[in-house]
Amino acid sequence: MQEIVSSEREDYGLNLTWREKGAKKVDFFTYSELVDMKINVLDLIEHPHFYRIDGKRRKILATPKGCCQCAEIPG
Repeated sequence: MQEIVSSEREDYGLNLTWREKGAKKVDFFTYSELVDMKINVLDLIEHPHFYRIDGKRRKILATPKGCCQCAEIPG
């Protein structure tokens, strides 16, 4: 899972940006998708680096607050 580096608000969801193998990746998630994953959307907007993404499975997980550099998240 990769660290989310930015989030951009759109009308119906968020564009999330992360780096994977040196390349910039962007994917759009609707607000409904994020809520279904139990993601706090406002926190994701304000603190995207507290979240990790698996782009292939389109799965987002919160990391322990303030510890995203060393968090071990099951993959």
